[in-house]
Amino acid sequence: MGRIVESLDSFKQVAQNDPWKSNDNEAVYFANIDLDAPENAHPKQQLDSDECISIVTMNVKGLCKSITEYAKEKKCEIDTGVWAFAVGMEFAHLKFPH
Repeated sequence: MGRIVESLDSFKQVAQNDPWKSNDNEAVYFANIDLDAPENAHPKQQLDSDECISIVTMNVKGLCKSITEYAKEKKCEIDTGVWAFAVGMEFAHLKFPH
């Protein structure tokens, strides 16, 4: 991702992507990053030659709307994992407002 991570937390649970089709799996991590730190001002990715990945920063509040608008504007698809995370965060804010 090209940023300096202060701490990394995991749910310590591996999730199966398509357990009925393959053995692909993933784990969820939360990275705490100081976006005001000078070393994080201009991140540099280290991509493989065939990768094309962009960093997009969005606020958690209103994430579903932001993702939907971004996907429409850029004419791209939304990954299921990203969408599920956004819906979960929106639900948490509705159910447990700060």
